Amino acid sequence: MRLSWLSLALASVIAWTTGGAPVHAEEIGAPEPSVTAPEPDVSVEKLPARQAVREGNRQLRGGNPAAALEAYARAKELRPLAPQIPFVEGLAQYALQEYDAARDAFKNAATGRNRKLADDALYSVGTTYHAEALASLQNPQQAIGKLENAMQRYREVLANQPDHEAARDSNFKAAAMRRQLIQMLEQQQQQQEQNESCDNPSEDQNEQDKQEQQQQQREEQDQEEQSASQQGDEEQEQQEESPPQPQASDEEQDEEEQLQEQQESAEEQEER
Repeated sequence: MRLSWLSLALASVIAWTTGGAPVHAEEIGAPEPSVTAPEPDVSVEKLPARQAVREGNRQLRGGNPAAALEAYARAKELRPLAPQIPFVEGLAQYALQEYDAARDAFKNAATGRNRKLADDALYSVGTTYHAEALASLQNPQQAIGKLENAMQRYREVLANQPDHEAARDSNFKAAAMRRQLIQMLEQQQQQQEQNESCDNPSEDQNEQDKQEQQQQQREEQDQEEQSASQQGDEEQEQQEESPPQPQASDEEQDEEEQLQEQQESAEEQEER
């Protein structure tokens, strides 16, 4: 699939290097190794710009993006303002998974006057974000951000070219993957909340336990106050039934003893 997309991307560049009409993807597809012998390597140091680009394209289709970059560098020395050269440089860097460098190259190519090439370059910027998202699926939040960046570029291309099939298809796939990642994050969040509710009581449960404890303390305090009140009532009732006896003073006790002695003395005299 990557070679097929690469072939389509190279079509407009080959048209520039050959000076003719765009070539169909079938005509520039990578040759089967078992059928066609590989072409010999060509020294690019003295090649003119167009031949250097053609050599780079050949190396890229043959699965040698590093050699393709060397050829493109030669072409860039001769034609530094040609937007087709940074575009194919971006394709080679993409093949090497150097997505930051590829993105910069595609952005440079998107500034040219060729509207179709600019849209293809903008679409290719989206593919760099898309590829980074696929490489960062273990970090769903990061992958979602990359997919959103990719979708933004795809939609910009579709705004200019509604019939851009690659942008439409890639946008659909990016949106579907984004939805799946969001659903996965929501499920993980729900699972985490359930685990926390099992391991630790919730805030509502803590508040309920606190209220129950306070209610129990109030009931115990009421019982103590009620018990103390009942005990005080019983003591008061006992005091009313048997009032305390007054205690005589020492002088009153002496006077009573004298009277008793006088009475006993009078009784003895009468007996005599």
